[in-house]
Amino acid sequence: MLDVATGTGSLAVTLAERHPGVRVTGCDINAAMLAVAERKVTRRGLIGRVSLERAPGEELPFPDASFDAVTVAFAIDDMDDRNRCAAEMARVLRPGGRLVLLELGVPEQPLLRSAYLGGLGVMGLLGRARGLDGYRHLREEITTYRGPDAIRDLLAGAGLVRYARTPLTGGIAYAHVATRPED
Repeated sequence: MLDVATGTGSLAVTLAERHPGVRVTGCDINAAMLAVAERKVTRRGLIGRVSLERAPGEELPFPDASFDAVTVAFAIDDMDDRNRCAAEMARVLRPGGRLVLLELGVPEQPLLRSAYLGGLGVMGLLGRARGLDGYRHLREEITTYRGPDAIRDLLAGAGLVRYARTPLTGGIAYAHVATRPED
């Protein structure tokens, strides 16, 4: 498995722990985040099962068709070129391999949507009051969300098929899954 934009390695470590026979490679462009991930891998006794590489999602340093599965969590919109990143993830998938993309969303149910967006407003105010730019970034990312159909179109544009999505926590996040066609 490949975890793109692995950050601190949380998803890569979880995948390795839940699937003992699987080797996971995590890649990220941020060296400081990878250093945290390396410590986490070592602490959890996963050296040899989880490897880490410094690489941007738009230029994956892996051969074509080299992974059975690729994941990316809450990072596709942080890519400089999300279309290129999607194409690279599709390229490194083996035929029949799956890409799982987790992304924040906005609930579709009107009452939950209103409460959620109101909560984001409060979060933005608290972030400004405490000088925490991360809150602002998160709020902006959520409120400019293009919707799950934009992810479907992104993955289809990369040549992936059999798209499906599952709303998580009432639509606050979505799991998007697509497959590389068999040759």
